[in-house]
Amino acid sequence: MKSTKQIELGYGVPDGLYVPKVAQSNVNCTINKPYIIYQKDFDFFKSNIRKWCTKINSSMSHVYKHADLVIGNGSTHIYTVLIRGLYNLLKRPIRLFLEQPYWFVAQVLKKEDPQIKYITDPNADIDLEIRCTPNNPDGTEYIEPRTNAKYLLYDFAYNMTIYTDKPVTINQKKNKTYIYTGTVSKIGVPSSRFGWGFVDGPHSSELAKFMQTEVIITVGGGNVAWYSANNYLNYLLNNEKHFKKLMSTNNTILNNNKKIMMKALEPYKFISIEKPSDHKGGYLWVKTSKNSNLANWFLNKFNVVVKNGKSFGANQQLVRINMMAKTSDIREVARRMRKKFTIKKKIKFNKTRKSK
Repeated sequence: MKSTKQIELGYGVPDGLYVPKVAQSNVNCTINKPYIIYQKDFDFFKSNIRKWCTKINSSMSHVYKHADLVIGNGSTHIYTVLIRGLYNLLKRPIRLFLEQPYWFVAQVLKKEDPQIKYITDPNADIDLEIRCTPNNPDGTEYIEPRTNAKYLLYDFAYNMTIYTDKPVTINQKKNKTYIYTGTVSKIGVPSSRFGWGFVDGPHSSELAKFMQTEVIITVGGGNVAWYSANNYLNYLLNNEKHFKKLMSTNNTILNNNKKIMMKALEPYKFISIEKPSDHKGGYLWVKTSKNSNLANWFLNKFNVVVKNGKSFGANQQLVRINMMAKTSDIREVARRMRKKFTIKKKIKFNKTRKSK
């Protein structure tokens, strides 16, 4: 199988999603030399971000309309500036709790960092808890916090009808500060590197101020298209047909990709799908009943790269498979899996006949 082309289904790149031509043509503007962007230079983006987030989840409009808003170089960058902002606000390392298994981007926070003290006990004294929905390794949405943390971050990159039938609504408590992150990348344009974070609750203005002073972005030689991403949001906000087509088309693509992959997995009885990833989120979470490395199994058997569960604080029996990939790649993986299973059945049948 190594002679076949290797297929990458590990990284969460949405290169199989439908993207209007206006985004394809406008987003890829290249900057050839390093430069610095300051938060204050992009305040004019904030109106469209508020409108966009209200559009995709109107039940949270009361937050999106008035909360402090920080812009960053992708949602992962917002994670980073949040930690720095909290560190400056509290004047000590942040006691951070992540659900196990945790969301992949949280690994950025788990690395050795003097600003972070990683806590595994939910009953301990916690400063910040991170909840990610609807894309967790065990398939749950993680809405209700498990700790007494005063600061709660909800990663809403996938909290829209492309990825879930009904976006999550958070019932906020008055004594807690909430941070909601989002990004343009999961509506098909990852090269824009355009993300945001809403900060709402006690000390929100002070925290947002610390975060904004940290939002200084140095870029060189890459695709940087914040202005074009803003134009793309205009395109979707100003025409209901454009918005509905983007949402419904991509939801159909995701569901179709999942059906193809799930059908290919059916004959392999030692593998199960972690629900509700079968109909929510941009990935399939797959688990084996065997005590083995499932990611290596995909690689060695079919030359397909998937994400090992260890990347999420889980074990090697769990993998994440990107369903936002091109349908042609998903079909090819399914073809290889069917072919391999058919050959295995023939070999087993022939051995049975010879033994008789």
